[in-house]
Amino acid sequence: MKYQSIFSLALLAMAGMLAASCNKHAGSAKEAEVTFTVNLAQNPSTKVDGVSEASLIDALDVFVYDAAGSYLSTVVPTVTKTDQTHYNVRMRLLNNVKYNFVFFAQKSGTYAYAADKKTITIDYSTMLTNADASDAFYARVNDYTVSGAFTQPVTLTRPFAQINFGSAKADYQAAEASQVKFDATLKTAISVKQAPSVLNLLTGLVGTPVDVSFQPNTYMGSAAGSGTLTVSDADFPGATPVRYMGMVYVLADASSTTTLSQVSMSISGTQNGNSFASTREIANVPVRGNYRTQIVGNVFTDEGVFNITLDPAYQTPDFSANL
Repeated sequence: MKYQSIFSLALLAMAGMLAASCNKHAGSAKEAEVTFTVNLAQNPSTKVDGVSEASLIDALDVFVYDAAGSYLSTVVPTVTKTDQTHYNVRMRLLNNVKYNFVFFAQKSGTYAYAADKKTITIDYSTMLTNADASDAFYARVNDYTVSGAFTQPVTLTRPFAQINFGSAKADYQAAEASQVKFDATLKTAISVKQAPSVLNLLTGLVGTPVDVSFQPNTYMGSAAGSGTLTVSDADFPGATPVRYMGMVYVLADASSTTTLSQVSMSISGTQNGNSFASTREIANVPVRGNYRTQIVGNVFTDEGVFNITLDPAYQTPDFSANL
């Protein structure tokens, strides 16, 4: 009986410790109410005819990690959307404990985040050229020590570089004069060599480069309101207004400018009732996460130099390139 009593007491003690452990993030006096006010970064001066306005973003996920980077699956934040680009995020966390946080906003189901690995992997093969639904935003808050209740603002930015192709004024005017139809039958498809396909959201590092061929889609000008790609006259003298032809998002390092060895755009459509197809290839294209790379020049007529600028529509400045 003595041994049985000792064993019973030991079980009770273990059960008590287990309950305390399970409840260490639930209602403890040592906890604090933590609130993040989240904003999807937008720059009204750089919106392009309804593109990149975050209008399709409908989901924000928040992931909490301990100081060593281990995912805390038991911490489930409450996310409340206040308008199209703002959210409130609330959770209870232990005082005097260091945490790491990841915020990721997207159109529901577009990308899958591996919380334990802290990464998203982009399957470019499923993505369309000229598809704004590929847009996404993220932020990370590292090494934050909780010391009482607090409210912390967080601004999410794009992990992607946006690559845009535009036809210069004289180029598309010549195409129109030669009876190229600028309608839904005009398709563009962009390919990129060695674009990063994996992003670690806790470190911001990108990797695993792959050759990418985005699926063809109706050219951007058909869906983008006026059909004009907004660029600087100083960057593209004599080229404006520029007809918006193609757009894609690719992962890119946000801390510095990197170079893609080649970006190309294929065009197919009808001219004088006959089908036509052509491709323009650009070497050494600069990109950076949360920036736009603008490639403008002769898409339809004789090949020339493409002008390229890196535009901080998202951040400053744009990358520009002459075709």
